[in-house]
Amino acid sequence: MKQRRDIKHFRDLDVYGLAFNLLQLIKGIFMRRKHFPVIVEQDDDGIFIVTCPVFKGCHSYGHTIDEAMENIKEAIGACLDEDITEFDGYTQFVGVRDVEIAV
Repeated sequence: MKQRRDIKHFRDLDVYGLAFNLLQLIKGIFMRRKHFPVIVEQDDDGIFIVTCPVFKGCHSYGHTIDEAMENIKEAIGACLDEDITEFDGYTQFVGVRDVEIAV
């Protein structure tokens, strides 16, 4: 008899696990996604430096562009967690232009 009770307990755990996974999936589908502009530069040593101009002091870097982009995602997340009142939801990325100046 005890064995059957243990089996039922494991079945209940599976149902709760499935329900939790389903809720996480639904949350991911309905979670609002935001886009942030990122400026990518490369220094003399080949390191990629990334900046999100929406937040003051939101910078990161990486040895590859992919690494730098993953790092700036973490930095943006930290900026959002720290003080959401500084985020201007109406900022829209327009573009980057190169200016040539004779020196």
